[in-house]
Amino acid sequence: MPVAAAGRQLRLSRSAISKYVADLEQSLGVQLLNRTTRHASPKERGQMYFERAFAPLSELDAADQAVAQAQATPSGLLRINAPMSFGTLRLGPVLGDFLERYPEVKLQLVLSDDLLDPVQDGFDVTLRIAELESSSLIAHKITPIDRAVCASADYLASHGTPLHPRDLRKHASLTYGFLLTGNQWKLTGARGDHWIQPTWSLCVNNTEMLRDAAIRGCGIALIPTFIAGEALDKGTLRAVLQDYRTLPLALYAIYPPTRHLSVKVRLFIDFLVEHFGLDAA
Repeated sequence: MPVAAAGRQLRLSRSAISKYVADLEQSLGVQLLNRTTRHASPKERGQMYFERAFAPLSELDAADQAVAQAQATPSGLLRINAPMSFGTLRLGPVLGDFLERYPEVKLQLVLSDDLLDPVQDGFDVTLRIAELESSSLIAHKITPIDRAVCASADYLASHGTPLHPRDLRKHASLTYGFLLTGNQWKLTGARGDHWIQPTWSLCVNNTEMLRDAAIRGCGIALIPTFIAGEALDKGTLRAVLQDYRTLPLALYAIYPPTRHLSVKVRLFIDFLVEHFGLDAA
């Protein structure tokens, strides 16, 4: 390769390249190039040195390509933590698609409604349905989570239908125990926000149990629509206070900064967005 072309590829001036070659010749104690004012060509020893030096560089390039290929084909263990209800109702039915797409990946899924520590418990990705507080973790919003205030027709017939958030104070409420807002419900209407601390008869850390208790007529519950949707469609639950918006929640994929370069993590998050990111869960 001509010196000028080599300089352009290495982003070095002709004089800098000449100096590096001169330093190498001085170190080896041998002249490697025949030089004229217009041209430089390798001497026999220079050609021998080039061929011997090129071999390990070629091996290094092959190693780089092998690592890049391994990175492009994800493999190994991916540990995921997800909420119980979302895991069983929404994530479980589609995980087979991920495994078929990436057969070298092994998924270890831990379902729990406890707020497990992603770092301490060694999870690559943790799914949370929440209004996230600031943290050192990286959070990727997947989809909004809609919720509905709902109760059974029998309960509403016996206890009346609330027309304003303050009416909830007169009702038995079924609450989820692991929201950052505690047992407070925030409902927003045309005249602003209403924070209600309902009198609860059941507090549990699983929203499927809240749905079932609401269907049985035990009280009024605030439930994600991906859990209550079928009951609402069938009429076994009825939505109330529909003129009021609930506190916005979303499904987030969170992970430690040390995982941000992992191709497995990136592909799994892309998979979540593909399946859940277009519509509210």
